[in-house]
Amino acid sequence: MPTVTTLLDRRKLREQPDPAVGSPTPVIKSTPRATERRRAHRLELWTSEVLARGGAPEVVAVRTLLVSGIDWALVLLKSDDEDVFEARAVAGGTRDRWSLWTGLRWNESASPEVWKAFLAADMLLLQRENPHHSAWMNALGCQPGERAWAFWVGPRQKPLAILIAGGSQQALSTEILEQVTSLIR
Repeated sequence: MPTVTTLLDRRKLREQPDPAVGSPTPVIKSTPRATERRRAHRLELWTSEVLARGGAPEVVAVRTLLVSGIDWALVLLKSDDEDVFEARAVAGGTRDRWSLWTGLRWNESASPEVWKAFLAADMLLLQRENPHHSAWMNALGCQPGERAWAFWVGPRQKPLAILIAGGSQQALSTEILEQVTSLIR
């Protein structure tokens, strides 16, 4: 399963003896959210003005997706120091989702089967019914009936970013999918 930042990831385990058994058992201890937020990158909001002027391929791809009926898009950039992609930009969605996405990370080595499927195709349709995808659907705040599409940006074997778009749109036309993938390769 993919490693994503959720409330459970924001807690630390510490050992504490179990009085009934006398052996250490893990206890969850909350980490202050303020500390976590300082470490997480702030999400850049891509407004309609930013999308209208932006000429970068990923900005044009997001604009194309939103015009086609997608409700939101999230861009995760490759971290400099690890094989991790971190949420950096958002278009559409709600403030609740923005706060949920702040600090969101995808560690490619934690979900090799999803990563291989992701790189083998031009895009990956994330579906709640797939056990490997359900953690991502939860981390993205997807409600029942929502779908999400993930696209890799840059060279296939060493992507520079991941673009995830979704909403209540049940399908994207082949033409839109081909247009978006040609923009970000």
